[in-house]
Amino acid sequence: MKALSKKYLIICTLRLGDILLSTPIANSIRQNDPSAKIDYLVLQGNEGILEGNPDINQVIALPHRTTFFNRLKEYFFLWNRYDIALSPVSSDRARLYGFISAKKFYGFYNEHTSKLSKALLTAGLLFDDFNTHTVIHNQRLLSFLKIQPSNKVTPPLKRIDLTTYNLKHDYIVIHPYPKFNYKMWSQEKWIDFIQKIIKPNLQIVLTGSIDENEIHYCQQIESQVKCINLAGKLSLGEVAYLISKSKFYVGPDTGVTHIAAATGVLTIALFGPTNPVKWGPWPYHYYGTSPVWDKHPNTIKNNVLIVQNQQYSCVPCGKEGCYKNILSFSDCLKTLPTEYLISKIYEALDN
Repeated sequence: MKALSKKYLIICTLRLGDILLSTPIANSIRQNDPSAKIDYLVLQGNEGILEGNPDINQVIALPHRTTFFNRLKEYFFLWNRYDIALSPVSSDRARLYGFISAKKFYGFYNEHTSKLSKALLTAGLLFDDFNTHTVIHNQRLLSFLKIQPSNKVTPPLKRIDLTTYNLKHDYIVIHPYPKFNYKMWSQEKWIDFIQKIIKPNLQIVLTGSIDENEIHYCQQIESQVKCINLAGKLSLGEVAYLISKSKFYVGPDTGVTHIAAATGVLTIALFGPTNPVKWGPWPYHYYGTSPVWDKHPNTIKNNVLIVQNQQYSCVPCGKEGCYKNILSFSDCLKTLPTEYLISKIYEALDN
């Protein structure tokens, strides 16, 4: 006799890329139990990364900060609503949500996690922040449920009419602006890159979020080169659809680059201090359990190519820029030559 379908809550109170790389958990559960109720809990402003995801029934978006009274209302709303909660996030906040919301809660803990916070878990695993790719690491939680991992990252999706944006030829998508300085290439390098890569009947499309700094950054590039600037005009699901129809995508270490990889399109990712072993974009249709990337990847994996500045022996340092804070820039990225990036793209296109 088949067991009754269960109600699951996946809790990911981190950034867009973290949420996206946790979607194989939902896909694995859905493949195991097509009738299961699978909900997601994220922070407000990040729910767009799950737009159109067929594995998810409902997305619960809670504010990062609120009043004590409103927080209590959240807890009452979540209280024991689910059979099982899972969280790839090792934080006290996530552990509290998991404990409140489900009869059984599985997650991660760190070496510094307090005994009280660790006790909120029905069972847990030690978090590995260095040696295991996030997709593989997150799905280790499925071992508690005896569910086989699917390894499928599901991008957001919302179909749009591309002719509305004057896209009439082959085009490439560039997402030039990451959230943090230490992941940033220079604006001058992006302009130089576009000037050198553009060909007849090849359109350049810029994407970006609704953040004013990001919109202004893309507007400055647009003022210097011929391109279609869609920064601030599309949802994440629409961006994913746009990318999926492109010739290829180029971007820094950011959530949209992970989306691009998940669409199956050729994805060129500019990496500096970030450890690709843990955070490299997950290649489309990669189902292996062995490490996808090493610290110095130089070959294309399925549809993903990671480009690093090989002139720096410290790459990847794993730090937030050369001055070890999010306002700092990274010399390895700032000095990455345009010609080197273009040569790597042509190599990838020839494969």
